[in-house]
Amino acid sequence: MFFLPFGHILGPLIVWLAKRDSSPEIDAHGKASLNFQLTMSLIYLCLGIIGVVLIAILIAAGAVEMFKTEHLDLMTANLIVTMIGLVLIAILSVIGAIYGWVMIAVNGIRAYDGKPAYYLPSISFLK
Repeated sequence: MFFLPFGHILGPLIVWLAKRDSSPEIDAHGKASLNFQLTMSLIYLCLGIIGVVLIAILIAAGAVEMFKTEHLDLMTANLIVTMIGLVLIAILSVIGAIYGWVMIAVNGIRAYDGKPAYYLPSISFLK
């Protein structure tokens, strides 16, 4: 599912749609899982937008300074800052992915034990 675009949403959605009527617990866990996956997708979308904006601003600033001063030193500094920003965004994305996998595993165990789902963060898209 991780290599299929939107597989992290389609997998829980298909299972929830197929099994939601068989048990209130399955319905609750399915909704919680979908809400969590949609929230994580929204977080990744925001990180992607921040990354693109950061790159655009720093490239534009470097180009302006290069034309003004005809020196590459500031352009090199902007490139280094851009790379640091991208590395930080990549690290946050990896940490977010690991956190998502852990939350899925923990809540799978909670479902097996008959306990309610607890995903954090989770925006309630489905009530």
